[in-house]
Order: sequence, then structure tokens, then C-alpha cells
Amino acid sequence: MMSQSKIMKMIMLVIIACVLLVTLVVWKKPHWVSHDHSDQSVLPKPVSINTAGQPTMGSAKAPLKIVSFEDFKCTNCRFFDLQLLPWLVEEYIKPGKANYTAITVSFLPDSMQAAIAARCVYQQHPQQFFVFSDLLFHKQGDEMRNWANTAKLMEWSSEIPDLDHDAFSACLLSADMSNQIIDNTQYAMDVMGGELSTPAVYINGVLVRPLSKQHIKEVIQSLKHQEVL
Repeated sequence: MMSQSKIMKMIMLVIIACVLLVTLVVWKKPHWVSHDHSDQSVLPKPVSINTAGQPTMGSAKAPLKIVSFEDFKCTNCRFFDLQLLPWLVEEYIKPGKANYTAITVSFLPDSMQAAIAARCVYQQHPQQFFVFSDLLFHKQGDEMRNWANTAKLMEWSSEIPDLDHDAFSACLLSADMSNQIIDNTQYAMDVMGGELSTPAVYINGVLVRPLSKQHIKEVIQSLKHQEVL
């Protein structure tokens, strides 16, 4: 026959096991957006993102503020820009529902020069930034190769209308431009809590992950439920 102390010990072990099980279930639940049958979707607390001085398209009055942090050598960034961004433009940006800001970072090997080049285009013709950005993602090579070298960037810049190529060439060597990209990269890490992952796309400060049309729609719908829009 078991003693009372052994019975109490077994009860305590069962309680601890139940607590651990509940904790594990809660921990594994996706934190970025949740749903229930009452249709009251809950979003996490949004982060504040300063987009001043960054390339932006769309109406400043649009209720949706979409921000991306991207590296030009990032293959997933290429997918976002070539597959999802055109859909966002047609579905949300052109109708005035959203604006979009791209914050260029550099943490992958040899991506700094491409980031500087895009910034140099932005300096001369702000709205041409997105034309050049799209061009770079179309030209993207292997992540481990230096495909965005100065010679190639000069060649590709000739496809941008009304660009002063002498000024562009001088800009590629500008320490100020490289410092802007370094600042962007550090800022991205601050926003992401010390880590850096690209592409990181936020809608009104809410991180969309995994990044897909469906999850973008879910976040927007959740913002509507919370009467943020």
C-alpha cells in the first residue's frame, strides 16, 4: 500500500506535467495573428517604424502603411518584389488603400554596392528607385557571387531615364551613401529586436510572417476588426 507522501508526490508530478503541456501548447501557437469563431482576430502590439527619407510609393493619406526591409542579394526578397509587390501595387497601393516604403539593408556578402547604387538613383530621381530596385531583382545572381559589381551597376543604370551617369558614378564611391545603408541596417536590427531577417514586411507595424498573399489579407482583415483602419 502506497504511503500518503508517495501519493502526494505522484499528484504533484501529474500537476507539473499538465502545466508543462499547457505551456508548450501556448508557446507553439502562432503569435503574429490568431483567430476564433467570433471573428475577433487579435494582432500583437505593432512596432513603430520611422520611414522618413526612405523610398515610398502611394498616397501619404493611405490607411495602410506597408514597410519592407530588404537586401538586394536576398533570394526571398526577390520573390517578394517580383511576385507579391506587383499584387500589392494593383490591389492596395494604386487604389489608395496603402502606401509602401522600402528600406534597403546590407548584411549578405557583397550586397552593399547594390544598396548604394539604388540609393544613388533615389537621390537623383526618388520614384525611379522602384524601377531600379525591380531591375536589380530581375538581374539578381547567385547569393555567393559578386554579381552587383560597379561595372554591372553602371551598365544597368543606363536603363534608368534621365539619370546623370557621371553623378551616379561619383555617388557609388560616396562614404555618405554607404553610411546611410549602414544606418538602415542597424535600424532594421533595432526594429527586429537585435536580429536581422529579410524580407521583413510590416503592415501598420505588424510583421507579416509567413509572407504570402493569404497572410497579408489576414493581417489587413485583423486591422479592420480592431478598427485601426
